[in-house]
Amino acid sequence: MTDLIHLLNKNPADHETPIIRYSHQLGAPISQLFGLETPSALFTWAVETHGEKRCLAFRKIIAHVLETRLLGDWKYFTYAEVGRRVREMGAGLTKLLNGRKVQRLHMAAANSANWFMLSHAAAMVSVELICVNPLLSQRELTHTLTHVPATAVFMESRNLSKLLTPLFECPHVKLIIHETTSEVDKDLEQLKRDIKSLMLGLEYRVTIVSIEELCRIGLEVMESCILQKPTDTGRIWGHVYPRTLNEYDLPYSDVLTNGQVAAGIAGMYCALEKDLEPDDTYLSYLPLYSRLEYTLVNVLLISGVTLGFGTQLETFLLSAPYNQKCCPASYGDIQSFRPSIIFGTVPWWNTIHEKLLKALAMRPIEEQNDFWKWLEWKRTTVGGRSAPLVSFFEKWGRIAEIRATFFGERVRWVGVTCSMMTSEKREFLGLVFGGPRAIMVQGWGLLHMSSDVTFMAPHHHTRTGLGRPLPSVELKLVADVNESAEKSRGIYRGRIHIRGTSISLVKTPRYRTGVDVGLTLATQLSSEEEWINTNRVGEWNSHKQSFRVIDNLLEPLGARYLGDYVPVERLEAIYNKITYVRECVVTHSWRCVDLIGIISVNEIALRQFADSLPTVRIEGLPAERLVGYQLLRQAIAGNLRGHGKKSGLVGFELVGGVVLTFDSWGKGFRTSNGIVDRAKVITKYQKQVEEQAQLLAPL
Repeated sequence: MTDLIHLLNKNPADHETPIIRYSHQLGAPISQLFGLETPSALFTWAVETHGEKRCLAFRKIIAHVLETRLLGDWKYFTYAEVGRRVREMGAGLTKLLNGRKVQRLHMAAANSANWFMLSHAAAMVSVELICVNPLLSQRELTHTLTHVPATAVFMESRNLSKLLTPLFECPHVKLIIHETTSEVDKDLEQLKRDIKSLMLGLEYRVTIVSIEELCRIGLEVMESCILQKPTDTGRIWGHVYPRTLNEYDLPYSDVLTNGQVAAGIAGMYCALEKDLEPDDTYLSYLPLYSRLEYTLVNVLLISGVTLGFGTQLETFLLSAPYNQKCCPASYGDIQSFRPSIIFGTVPWWNTIHEKLLKALAMRPIEEQNDFWKWLEWKRTTVGGRSAPLVSFFEKWGRIAEIRATFFGERVRWVGVTCSMMTSEKREFLGLVFGGPRAIMVQGWGLLHMSSDVTFMAPHHHTRTGLGRPLPSVELKLVADVNESAEKSRGIYRGRIHIRGTSISLVKTPRYRTGVDVGLTLATQLSSEEEWINTNRVGEWNSHKQSFRVIDNLLEPLGARYLGDYVPVERLEAIYNKITYVRECVVTHSWRCVDLIGIISVNEIALRQFADSLPTVRIEGLPAERLVGYQLLRQAIAGNLRGHGKKSGLVGFELVGGVVLTFDSWGKGFRTSNGIVDRAKVITKYQKQVEEQAQLLAPL
């Protein structure tokens, strides 16, 4: 009633929220850190500040053992050594690309320590980067090489043969730099053959060098080569192709300047600084062409955190028996490097979740029951921030022991990048793998702009929101005309508008179904002071200082970038369009990987749908038995999945099982503004959800 009176007293013209910032003390988005405004300046500061401290590490494959691979020891570099190696790379690039006015390095390799160092070397000698997904098809690879003409390519040695066809159409490419993740003689011999074939096919018009040869060349010319870190914040840092791969339209790039990249690093540093500890370690394996990962790695570099780089992306992250490719004689990347911070994508976390449930199923029933019982106790206690009790519960429920079998004993917080993950699943994964703080953080960014908007460490995170805006970004919510943005006291809702020093502003127009071309073109003319409409709907809880996205206005969602965040409310709206669905709430049980839909169904429409199914017989079944008929529920789940795919949803956004009810969700299940209260619906049907989860649980 209080909220209703408050709404009636609001001015309908007040349809914009106040500016939402990371902190009220910030008068404007920050653009620099320590007075430094370019990535090269920040990198140099980190090298000079941390000196002989361990900086980064990587390892290689040293043997083939049947179908598995044996991995060697980690090779560590100090900050000083990394600084020298980057200068050598920069000098080598200057020598080999000498005489070309516009120099661009196409980064087609996967995430690696050399990718990261080479990116800084290129920036130091004013070579523009072209950052792409390393899994692009030959058609897409050719497009990205020619759309913004590259003069050099960085590629993994095992993928060199992919370059032969694309480079026939790219006479402007004169240099290929490659790196190998293997020291096995068989692999090195194959590399020699691939290089010879590539040189013959291209008629020796390109120079091909390994990353080590590039460093040796750079060392030879270091004295005569002047390396100056760029001071021009408006100079182009690189061209980022944020699209995934194998989509029907060719990708276009976003242009980032030195100032925008540095502002993003500065903003994330301020957001994470208080949650980082001197002995933290981070294992990077997510693609560095993703701006979030690249910015995060740079922030940790500046903070003095030791960085490890995964071997061939996520291939060897886990140890046996959870990984069939990793030789049992060597630990996987995670257990051997022992990171304290781990990030992953939604599909990767789903894989971890499934392996966790299978590992639990192999334990005695008594231990399984203890795990679930003490996990619930941990959930209750974490809210009270009682660290000693949390430690006891982790021991009694064997939670810490199970976490250690996957990630070792040092993990203290985890995160998920991009895409949709229900709050229930994020809470579960945080409780199991997130250490004492027990929170999995999740950022939100706009892939079509290569711009991150929210990203917080656990200290500022809630289990339901996406944190606060980064200090380099500010946002506001704009409701429709004649509507108030404040829907209830302290709760604001409207279209998300953003601006900031780290936002990518220079855009290439793209004409693609469902994409707001007007927005894209308008962005070309905008500046840091102008607001950009993201075409998303958000909600800001001023009490919890928590932001979340509640709708993605693209229709259909097949027109989006596959990593783009789709809120659970959007999934529910898609399923609500089916004739027999009155209303739907999508939830998740800890005991299964798939989403579960709680559906209020129309009985007449449901019976008509059931009659159309050849394998389902419902004649004479009363309503109370109809909703529990498992064959019908399986058919409905399949129908929902098919409808979701047609609407552009991908695997981890599709419902795996359903709970059916003929109940209508009246006032008792609605918020003050008439929207279904998801929490109340989930609470009422929790028992049925768990029963459905048991049927979906991996064996």
